Amino acid sequence: MLERLWSYLGLFRKMTKEMSSTHREDVLSDALFYLAKKLKSRIGRITTTVPHNKVINTFTKYAFLFQATINKIKIIIMF
Repeated sequence: MLERLWSYLGLFRKMTKEMSSTHREDVLSDALFYLAKKLKSRIGRITTTVPHNKVINTFTKYAFLFQATINKIKIIIMF
């Protein structure tokens, strides 16, 4: 799953190359928030066909991956 996230963020590589670190962080944060919203809406559609505990586990996994990626981006931007 993490590979998909990095693949998605890779689409912003050329766009953010010449940006300041602050602006780059804003753009990547917006991209991650958009992706999280998209995944959250997809989980909402899944709830009608998948048992509740599986939905909660999936949502928790996405939330963990999202937070881990935000932390990695902050570390990368600092360097």
